[in-house]
Amino acid sequence: HGASGVLEAHLAPPNIDSSIAAVSAHIESADAPITVLSGAPGEHLESHWGSAHQKPQLLASNETLADVKRFVAQGGSTPFVLSLRVNGPTLPHGVWQIMSTKAYLALSVDWLVLVSAGALLPRVFSAEVHVLGVGLGAKPAQVFSLLEQELQDVVAEFPVAWVPTSRDEPVLIYEKSGKHFHERHVKAADVAEFCLSLALNVAGAVAIAIYMGYFMVRVLKPYILSRQSEAILQESASHRLCFMPSTPGWQLRATQVEFNRVAGVSQPGVLLRWKRRSNFDSFKRYKVYCYSTEDHGHKFAIHVPKQDVQASKANQTQLDYFIPLEEKKSGSRDALRVGQSYKFQVARVGAGGHEVDKSFWSAAVHVDPPASFTDLPFLVTKTFMGLSDQNMSSLEIFCKRSLGHKDTCSNILLHNLRIDLHPSVVD
Repeated sequence: HGASGVLEAHLAPPNIDSSIAAVSAHIESADAPITVLSGAPGEHLESHWGSAHQKPQLLASNETLADVKRFVAQGGSTPFVLSLRVNGPTLPHGVWQIMSTKAYLALSVDWLVLVSAGALLPRVFSAEVHVLGVGLGAKPAQVFSLLEQELQDVVAEFPVAWVPTSRDEPVLIYEKSGKHFHERHVKAADVAEFCLSLALNVAGAVAIAIYMGYFMVRVLKPYILSRQSEAILQESASHRLCFMPSTPGWQLRATQVEFNRVAGVSQPGVLLRWKRRSNFDSFKRYKVYCYSTEDHGHKFAIHVPKQDVQASKANQTQLDYFIPLEEKKSGSRDALRVGQSYKFQVARVGAGGHEVDKSFWSAAVHVDPPASFTDLPFLVTKTFMGLSDQNMSSLEIFCKRSLGHKDTCSNILLHNLRIDLHPSVVD
């Protein structure tokens, strides 16, 4: 009857079963207002009456807008980039971007993530809505007015930019001035702001990385290594079989550890531990002998003042002396070589230089490479997630190591048994 109009088919995203999200018909008649018929597949078409397309509206997009609001609200302070594509007849081609920071307009997301070492990795969400009634030849400002109505809280809080598909068209930024929004092009000041924001984020990421590295190396690693060293000492003391020679002396235990308890620093070395002897005033210093079981030519002796030998914190009747793996700065001894086994002996030296008494030779200690920085995750798991035997008594560890095998077993004959009880047990 002389009426003319446009038939629209709004295609749905691929994840929707139907290929058409909504169908609308715009019918213009000289003697009747504009009639708009719209509806989704499987629904009855709804009739909307208006005139001159002055009341834009969204088609079947309420759920999408709800997802957009939920995405922004759940992010908290984490960076995000929301890409919203508005489809409609004769609408400008491009994407509306709502960002947590304008830095994402300076560089692509991939470059920002690479430059910031992952600190600016955003949450990304893409959505697509369909608009009806914006009119032919609509401008970005008209589409923004509709977004402002539907996403009022989001648009008011975060930067909004119109990024056209064509490179010949300028990128537009919509900012709020007073109670209204105004449109402007990207200026040189924006580029400077983008670069400054990027520099601040990168500097913050570098500062956090430096602090975390310092914390792991100076605080976390020494704490873990000290815990592991105590566990190693307890384990080595609980399942050893000592050979008692006929000559007088005392037992000496040598254990490789990663922590120097006397200096309180992470330092690989060998800890010598023995029971405190009587007649403490009858000698002036200690003398420590060491030789390699593989290379008998590699041996040395260390003169140790009495004050350098400290009592164990766990038991004051035990004395400890730490020998670092590296060579002594004074050149008085060689470094302990990784991959070789060493035996140690401690002698007490009197005023005239003669030896008052001395210990038995310790069991051979195989020097392993020091723990590297890449071993830290495993050490953290072992220390804080119960993968070590730190909560077990020495007797339980001995039974677990020596008597818990089902396939193989050893017959052990004990004689001349001597048991040293802790003073707390005696009381």
